[in-house]
Amino acid sequence: MFKIDLLNYKTSSYILLFLSLLTILFDVTYLNQVLFVSILIFSILQNIMQYRFKTVVSSIVALTAIYLQFNLSENTFSKEFFLNLILILVFIKFSEIKKKQDHYFFNFTVIFLTISSLIYGQDFLSSINSFLLMLVSIIHLYSLNQKKILNINTKYLFKYLSISLLILPIMALVYFIFPRYEINIKIFDTQKNTLGIPETLKLGSFTDISDNDQTVFIYNNDQNKTSNNPLYFRVKIFDLMNNDKLWITTPHENIKLHYINTHKLLKNDNPSIKEAKILIYPNDKTWLPVLKGFDYENRTVKNNYLNGTAESIKKISKKKIYSIQSSKFSINYNKEFLKFYQKLPSSIFSQKLINWSNKLKNNSSSDIDYLNNIMKHFANGEYYYTLSPTVDKTNDYEKFFFETKRGYCEYYAGMFAILARLQNIPTRIVAGYLGGEYNDKGNFYTFKQSDAHSWVEIYTDDNKWVRYDPTLVIPNKNILSFNNSSLQNIQSMEMDNDQEIDKLSMLKLYYDYFDYTWTNKFLNYDTKSRDNFLKTKIKNFELPKEVYVIIISSLLLLLLYKFLNLIFQRKLFFNLFFNKIKSQYNITNNSSTHQQLSKMLNNKETNSLREIFEIYEKFAFAKKYTLKLSEFFYINYRIIKFRFFNKLN
Repeated sequence: MFKIDLLNYKTSSYILLFLSLLTILFDVTYLNQVLFVSILIFSILQNIMQYRFKTVVSSIVALTAIYLQFNLSENTFSKEFFLNLILILVFIKFSEIKKKQDHYFFNFTVIFLTISSLIYGQDFLSSINSFLLMLVSIIHLYSLNQKKILNINTKYLFKYLSISLLILPIMALVYFIFPRYEINIKIFDTQKNTLGIPETLKLGSFTDISDNDQTVFIYNNDQNKTSNNPLYFRVKIFDLMNNDKLWITTPHENIKLHYINTHKLLKNDNPSIKEAKILIYPNDKTWLPVLKGFDYENRTVKNNYLNGTAESIKKISKKKIYSIQSSKFSINYNKEFLKFYQKLPSSIFSQKLINWSNKLKNNSSSDIDYLNNIMKHFANGEYYYTLSPTVDKTNDYEKFFFETKRGYCEYYAGMFAILARLQNIPTRIVAGYLGGEYNDKGNFYTFKQSDAHSWVEIYTDDNKWVRYDPTLVIPNKNILSFNNSSLQNIQSMEMDNDQEIDKLSMLKLYYDYFDYTWTNKFLNYDTKSRDNFLKTKIKNFELPKEVYVIIISSLLLLLLYKFLNLIFQRKLFFNLFFNKIKSQYNITNNSSTHQQLSKMLNNKETNSLREIFEIYEKFAFAKKYTLKLSEFFYINYRIIKFRFFNKLN
């Protein structure tokens, strides 16, 4: 029958090994996971097998693993890279365990990984795992100091858990004393981070970036979900098409230089202030998502009111919470500047497209009617939405519009913008994120990279940019594949809020809620917050006099209790006595008996210390022997004199 020995340090070492893997496993790529699992399997086999040159094999595997990890980390020395190296070191240390002493080195390596994870870890799951790692580490160290293996029972279990509670103040110190540092040193060119929006927009741009389920940001307006109106977060504006038919973003400085005094930033009077929060996940870029009508209230953020976008002054290399408020500004354009949003390169002027556009415009009563007719054309059932359209490297919009009729969001947004500009309607393409997954437990939306989307804005006669999203008019039956889980719900706008949610989805909702709440509590605790905590909470820490009285009284009572416990149990300082003899005669054998130690003494010492040896024998081996209180103080006095003052009498 399978039996668990809680104090079996070999068993607890396996638990430490797997918990160490879980510390990092879900924060790395699939290939990195394969690497970790492979080294884990190697370490277990290496630990079990017995053969020569194990150290040489471990060294070769370690060097190979470091090389592979460096490549998987995109040749970047970052905090993630170093954490991954510590985990690899944990595996290698486990593989080299031969004797009990090796368990100590393995345990200390695990503790180092745990502390490092606590310093950098911010999510709920990693904190729980770190707690378990520290708990098992203490049990493992405790078991290494036991002379025999004890079976698990309620008494021992309570004892071990009580000891493990010591990790709570340790975790608190790590969280409150150590800030979250970021280390990123790039040695070679790295691959582009797939989080965010492409620098240029062409046919097929979003196909490359949307097949990604990573969380990008979380939006929370501290209010319950009130409607099914989709959330559109802006990241980038594409306002100009070049001769290669690529949509690009014109630098703000260039617009100022060429279109000076053609637009004016206006401050709105007494706006109705609304506030919300955005939790940004690290992306190593500067872009920030912007909800239309809001801007960032932060000195480290530059708001681009012309485009309705924003960016951070520094790259976002760790999670960060930003506050946004309803915008106090608007832009006033003159007609001269609006010509900038009507430009098209000569390479796009297909006579077939021009004829089609002119015919539709002639059959429309106004610009708005013309745009609505374009939307109706995309909704006629001939066009399909798919993640894998036929990519034309020449960006042939005419071929897409008249022949293939299959595309992703940037196909429809780009085509719509071209058709609008062919009729001199001011147009720009907006790229960002659409929808998000709503969590009704915490009243927040989670946006993933798969929610990346593009749409169009048209400047109307009433001096406003109005959104048109041609992708959403594609019939449901024509959606062949999609990543954005909100797409079909947003399109139909008939999502049933009362639909039943399966248990697994409900569990995920609760986990996302706990993780978001946990992250909010600890996220902004950086160096500045740490210093402020130390100054305001500790340096100026004051307690009422009554509290000091209670603390001092408690300490005095504890000392009195220890002293009385020492008296009543008649615990003598025999360890001091025997250690003194060992030190005096350079005895290194810790298993020496009191008889052996007695024989080491000279005649004078033997006669003088005989009484102490006799008392020890009675105290250690007689079942019902009890010292008188006077004898207790006398023998302790003799031991202290001998130990600290070298006096025999």
